[in-house]
Amino acid sequence: AKESAEQAAANKEAAEKSGMLEDQVKQYRDEVSRSQQEVDRLLEILKEMENEKHEKDLRIRELERQMRDSNKKLASIKHREQTEKKKNAQLLEEARKHADDQSESSQQMQSIMRHKEERIEELEEALRQSVNITAEREMLLAQTQAGKQTVEKQVEELSQEIDRMKKHLQATNAKLASTSLSLQEKEDRLAQLRADRKKQLLEVMDMKQEALLAAISEKDANIALLELSSSKKKKTIDDVAALKREKDQFVQQLKQQTQNRMKLMHDNFDEEMNGSSVTDGQGPSPDQLLGMLEDLQEGQRKLKAYIDHLVALCLEKDKTLLEGLPRTQQDEIRSMEKLKELDYNELLEEYRRHEEDNASLQLYADTLLQRIADHHPDILERVVMALEGAG
Repeated sequence: AKESAEQAAANKEAAEKSGMLEDQVKQYRDEVSRSQQEVDRLLEILKEMENEKHEKDLRIRELERQMRDSNKKLASIKHREQTEKKKNAQLLEEARKHADDQSESSQQMQSIMRHKEERIEELEEALRQSVNITAEREMLLAQTQAGKQTVEKQVEELSQEIDRMKKHLQATNAKLASTSLSLQEKEDRLAQLRADRKKQLLEVMDMKQEALLAAISEKDANIALLELSSSKKKKTIDDVAALKREKDQFVQQLKQQTQNRMKLMHDNFDEEMNGSSVTDGQGPSPDQLLGMLEDLQEGQRKLKAYIDHLVALCLEKDKTLLEGLPRTQQDEIRSMEKLKELDYNELLEEYRRHEEDNASLQLYADTLLQRIADHHPDILERVVMALEGAG
């Protein structure tokens, strides 16, 4: 009982640790998902800023081109202005020389000069406008360059943030892998504990069944001794009745023990199927399934040997005990080499077939044992020997 309590405590502790590890894995997975979403968001912002930077670069090149064109026009205007001034000076000098001789030419020259002065004023106004436009474009260019530097700085900061998030994501993935490995180790340990618990329960049930059979055999022997005695005293009759009542109690306990054993064997498959994997919800691995099949095959061999011994006892003692029992026909047991050649689904089907065969064999053995206990309890001692030989 102490070992069972320690085993139960170990199972509970393993289950609690497994649950804690599952919560940690789930938490790390959520953190990885949030980190990945943040990285995607930062990459999208970076892409938008790169597009904006490209557009501003195009705008800067356009402004620079326009500024070069304006400078060329300004230089051309200045050159034309200087040329006009030279020409005006020459014309003025010629006008002064011919002022006395050609008054009409003087008036015409004055008109030309006024026209030239107006033209010069127009050119000066155009030059001022060109200078203002150039200044505005230079200011816009400076602002664009400042915006470009700001965007480049933001891009650099985002790149650093992305690198940091990637490093954090790698660290989280490494931690998640370590936790998953630890969880897998705990799962393997839990599976081993379950297998040990199943084996111990079956051993305990076998021991109880053997003890009950031995007790029934002992009671039958005592009853036979009392019945064979020539004493017909009331005490002897009461002792026989008491021994029969005790024997009936042991028979009922044997029936209950048999039912418990059958229930355990039926529950084992669901427990192994549902408990083999904790994190991903899948069934047992192929290696685990092969180990489970090997255990089932060993149990089937023992059951067949036990049934063969019981049938031999019945044929020797009373053939009618075998009447009405179903025929036990099982497929040939495959070797481990042949089992390793099967795929996963075929292994599962093989396991279910062995489960059904073992359940059928156990039912047959329990039914036959019950008939022996009811009709020929005197051979139960030889049944105990058969159990010991099968174990």
